[in-house]
Amino acid sequence: LLVDPDSMVAYFVPAMFAVFLVQASRASMIYSLVPATVKLFKLPHVTLRERHIMFWGGLKGGLAIAIVLSLPDDLAGRDILINLTLGVVLFTLLVNAPTIRPMIRKLGLDQLDDNERAELKRGISDAMLGAEEMLDRFSDAGLLSKANQHTVMNRTNDMLMNWMPDVIGDDEFRHQRLVALQAEMKALDNLFRAGAIRQYIYLDLRGVIQRKRDQIINEHRQTSNNQVAKPVNLILYIEDMLVKWLREKDWAAGLMSYYQNRRLSSHLMRDIAKIIMAEVALESIRESRSMLEEHRMRLEAMYLDRLGLLRNNIATVRENFPEFIDRYESRLCSRAALIAAIREVEENYHDGRITAKVYGWLIQHIQHAIDHLPPITEPVPALEPRDLIELIPLFSGLPDDALDQIAGFATPVNYLAGDTIIGSGEHGDALYVISRGRVSVVVRKDNEEKKIAELGAGEFFGEVALLGDHVRKADVRAVTACTLLRIRSIDVLDLAKTHREISQRLNEAKTVRSVTS
Repeated sequence: LLVDPDSMVAYFVPAMFAVFLVQASRASMIYSLVPATVKLFKLPHVTLRERHIMFWGGLKGGLAIAIVLSLPDDLAGRDILINLTLGVVLFTLLVNAPTIRPMIRKLGLDQLDDNERAELKRGISDAMLGAEEMLDRFSDAGLLSKANQHTVMNRTNDMLMNWMPDVIGDDEFRHQRLVALQAEMKALDNLFRAGAIRQYIYLDLRGVIQRKRDQIINEHRQTSNNQVAKPVNLILYIEDMLVKWLREKDWAAGLMSYYQNRRLSSHLMRDIAKIIMAEVALESIRESRSMLEEHRMRLEAMYLDRLGLLRNNIATVRENFPEFIDRYESRLCSRAALIAAIREVEENYHDGRITAKVYGWLIQHIQHAIDHLPPITEPVPALEPRDLIELIPLFSGLPDDALDQIAGFATPVNYLAGDTIIGSGEHGDALYVISRGRVSVVVRKDNEEKKIAELGAGEFFGEVALLGDHVRKADVRAVTACTLLRIRSIDVLDLAKTHREISQRLNEAKTVRSVTS
């Protein structure tokens, strides 16, 4: 009503140029940024045919017109902008819109793929079972004779079987794996809503499931020489880099202890979530009525193997940090139970079973209980720091006050299995005493690694830092989850100024080392 048709004709050529620019702009984004984003964030694969539809489906309508009509009347060039905008809108509505369905058919996107045919077969099988159960109810209630039940059942099955697609075994098994992943995703969502896992763990595990789904859908398109590389877990990579940067920094000793404690709880939370997700997937597999027994056994074996590995991980941590696990499980389950209680209260309030006053009182008090849950403190060593320090030959037999002061300097730090505690060639000035767990000492020679020792509770490493050599000569890695006591050389040297015996032992150790070297 507001646009003059004659002016549209006058601006036909500029409008077509605007259409070209808009389409080119959308094409540049769809065909470059979409695959780049998929690759960068490890998102589900978007095929070239799907990108064609994303490009051609860029319709413009009322919003574009409303924006251009809202421009001030005295704005120079307003009429030109209105006609150009309307030209673009009309092109997308009169050209793009009517041709999108033929394009979908031409590209074959309206046809069921292998996974969708397997899904259709499963849906038809479930429908046949549901129909049979309904007829059984009518027959048991005396509303349907056995003869009529048989006739109706055959007629229904014949109709449904006419729609049954031909699906090879691999496609059907691929679909069953996708169904199990859907059950995992649902369990993950429930864990997050219950407050059992943190948001970044939820997002990370959700991304893992999406990548698995994408890999399963596309795996039959991959040849043996063109396998998709396993994506790097960005969160774990950042964790490793952060640990490497902080581990030998004196100023970060307290921060490292706090961070490793949090890191341990995050890994536990991740493993617990994976166990629950696998259990839910197993339950859905066992309850599926249409799954072939061969596929059921294969899927069960896959998930049981995964559960075994995850439970072994938690058992290892429990063995090394029993006090920590007890506190963690107690706090995690208490928090999840209280959040579940909040959800129940909210549901009762929305259904009108409790008043707003009672609702407010309950929410306030339950939230207060959540906020005051006891913290997960760091694990308690099996031996007291003073007892461990006395086992070190350098400190053995020192006066009690000296041992107490050295023990006061010690900072407990947790490491997970596989963590590098100190690296060859790096600079460090701390001594480490093993409180729990085991570590391996590895040297590198001619681009090869050789394990020269494995140390356990009560043993120590890194003592050369106390003797003035701050360049590490070997890699020390955690074999199991372990707790170490970190003692800085600066603290020991300051103590040596007031305890002559410590200074004397350090000098003797330096002399022995210079002779042996």
